[in-house]
Amino acid sequence: MSRLAEQLSPITLGSVQLGMPYGRVRPSQPPDMGETGRILRLAWAGDVSCFDTARAYGGAEAAIGAWLADRSGSDDAAAPLIVSKLRRLDGDDDAAEAFVHSQFESSCRVLGVERIDGYLVHAAADITKPGVVRGLRDLVEAGRIGVFGVSAYTGEEVERALEVPGVGIVQAPCSVFDRRLVRAGVIERCAAQGVVFFARSVFLQGVLLGEPEALPPSLSVLRKPVLALASLAAEAGVSVAAVALASVLAERGLGSAVIGVTSAPELSENLAAARLEVPGEVIAAARALGEELPPELLDPRCW
Repeated sequence: MSRLAEQLSPITLGSVQLGMPYGRVRPSQPPDMGETGRILRLAWAGDVSCFDTARAYGGAEAAIGAWLADRSGSDDAAAPLIVSKLRRLDGDDDAAEAFVHSQFESSCRVLGVERIDGYLVHAAADITKPGVVRGLRDLVEAGRIGVFGVSAYTGEEVERALEVPGVGIVQAPCSVFDRRLVRAGVIERCAAQGVVFFARSVFLQGVLLGEPEALPPSLSVLRKPVLALASLAAEAGVSVAAVALASVLAERGLGSAVIGVTSAPELSENLAAARLEVPGEVIAAARALGEELPPELLDPRCW
């Protein structure tokens, strides 16, 4: 079993919001370095063992690298798990191996590490390219990567990745409204193959936590279920975040849920929400709200 699988926490801190403007419906600006440091310290102190980042996330890798450097003299000998991603392959497969190595070394240099626990292709199609896979396997054999895998959007992309020998980590969307991969049995198949599954977009890019009336006309169909979700949470005496997180964390085969924030208080609220007990009937009722929603409303790429 990999170090990542052994030490992974139920919640992983996503760092895209720490490195660049993010969000199509509720756009956010990255926090300053002081607040970023507070977020990373709070996550680590709150038993978040894993930080997710990428070359494409602006200054996110650098922010994590600065925090790692600041804590290098700490008495706490444990090292956080780091998951990062290489950019989309630019060019033909002949140059793929060198591209993988170059991207990986750039990430290590900025993060200030020699090894990355989980390293993903950011474009799912790249995992089917022989040169990319050779480069990733080389790094695993050299002890520089713990496991490699894919960041995906669809069940079909995940299924293709599971056919590639050596894939050990998958990241894809899953939320209380978006359970397509659950219903298709994809997450459980990952677990059966020993592949760690990370759920992302657990708050649907913030849509689940915002005011329904503030949604744009293109997402107006989501207003009713989002309002109903808020009502369910209020009746249960918990936050919407608690219901959304409980739903994802209860999925069979899940490894960890990735959440992103722009402030330490926001992270504190989400970590507290993740620890709350939410009745099973509330989770079931919340999940039912998303069953008839069209897929394009659940995929931010279509917004």
